[in-house]
Order: sequence, then structure tokens, then C-alpha cells
Amino acid sequence: MFTDNLVFTILVLFVLAAMLNKARNWRDVHPQERLGILLAIGACVVALVVAALDPPWAGRWIIAVLIAGYAGYQILYYRSRKKHTVALDGFAGETGMTAVRSPQEEKANPELNDLLKWMQKDLYRWKAQGDYPALVAKKGDWTLVIRVPHAVDFDVNAPDYTMFAFIRRLNVNTIMAARWPLRQEERPKKTFSTGDDRFDERFYLTGASQASDDALMVFNENVRRHMMSLSDLPGWMRVERFGVYYYMPGAVTSKKQIDQAISLLDIVGRALSEAGQSR
Repeated sequence: MFTDNLVFTILVLFVLAAMLNKARNWRDVHPQERLGILLAIGACVVALVVAALDPPWAGRWIIAVLIAGYAGYQILYYRSRKKHTVALDGFAGETGMTAVRSPQEEKANPELNDLLKWMQKDLYRWKAQGDYPALVAKKGDWTLVIRVPHAVDFDVNAPDYTMFAFIRRLNVNTIMAARWPLRQEERPKKTFSTGDDRFDERFYLTGASQASDDALMVFNENVRRHMMSLSDLPGWMRVERFGVYYYMPGAVTSKKQIDQAISLLDIVGRALSEAGQSR
């Protein structure tokens, strides 16, 4: 195996390690990306078997397998992005939201311009800006923005999260809510108990010590009941002084995913408004 094919073997092992690292949080990986990861891992395993057998044509064969695996991954990525665009465009048509498809349209959008009036440019970049297309709408005192954000680290070939943001000035300490991760080492050390055992077994709330009262105020009984009623809640939610942000794994590809995320923002926003936490 480690003769003429040494360079190829090292390359395959490097790619395999990268794919296995992507699959660490498998439950939170978007289904479209799962297919790409499995395809790449399968190609690597086949390439390693051929390298171990070491036939005279192994070098070229391994290269062919890697190219095929990479091409398959890119095809799945393209399909995911296409479905993402179609889902957003369709949702905009059904709901009357504005679809923003270029920097020029972003500059001309009144809702996004209103955000720029009270957000510094760098803050706007990390809290409201991102890839195209984006959906924007005014919902009462809130500005709803749906897009793949700049604020999250991305994989090389695909976005990790779609951002659903209810943006507004709030008077709260930062709170994060998410499902308990499967890996013990990824679990937060500081969490807030809501007193609702069923909720606390499924989700956790975390933040600085001074955020404990805000966590109980925001994630009240109605919010907890709604979160428990959802069939799935991947990703995480962040409530902070610039609004409510929910990050869903992958590029959303269906109206159902969008409806579920917006329903979550709606009920959390209602809890904040009822508690008088706006500025």
C-alpha cells in the first residue's frame, strides 16, 4: 500500500479525515450534505482498498475515484443550492416577502436600509448581511431576514446554516437555546433550568449568569410548549440585544422548513414584546 501509491494514499486519508470530521455532528448535518459526505467517504474507502491491493493501474484508478467523488459532491451541492433558491422564491411569491437577489437590490431595500440607520456597517455585515437570494419583510416592529449569513463559518463546498433573523433593539442578555448535543464534550457547562423537566431533557438554555432571569422570561410556557410540539428543531437559537436569530443547518429546501422557523421566531418575539423588552 505504501509503495508507489504513497502520495495517493496520504491524499485519500486526508480527504477521508475531513469527511469524517464533517460527519461528527451527524444529527445536525443537512440531509443534502449527508449524501455528499457519504459519497465522498465511499469513494475514499474504495480508493484505499485499491491502493492496498496495489495493482499496476492503481494510481490512475485512485485519481479517477477521487475525481468522481468530488464531482458527485459538487452535483449534490448545486442541487441543494438550486432547491434553496426555488424554496425562497416560492415562499416570497406566496407571502409577499421581498426577494433580494443582488447588492443593488439590497441597497435599494427600505427595510434593510432602516437597519443600517442604527447598525454600524460591521455590525450590519455580521447580523443582517449574507448570500443571495435573501428574503426580507417588515413584521410589526421586527424586520425579518432569511438568508445564508456571513456570520457563520462555512464548509468549503456548502453553507452550514440558513439564518432566520427577527431584528430589533432588545433589552436582554444573550441567551442561546438548542437541543442537547449527542457528544458529551460538546455540552455546555452552564445551563438554566426552566423547571419543566420534559423541556430541560430535550433542550438547554445557556448564557452568562446574569441571563438566567431573561432566559425564564423569554422561554416561557407558551414558547416551551411550541418548541416541544415541533417534530424537529435542528441548529440553535440566539436571543440578544440585536434581535432573535435562528440558525437552521443547511440551505433550506422546502416551505415547511421556512414556516417552522418563522413560527418559532414569532412566538419568541411575542414573548419579548409582552415582557416589554424592546427599546
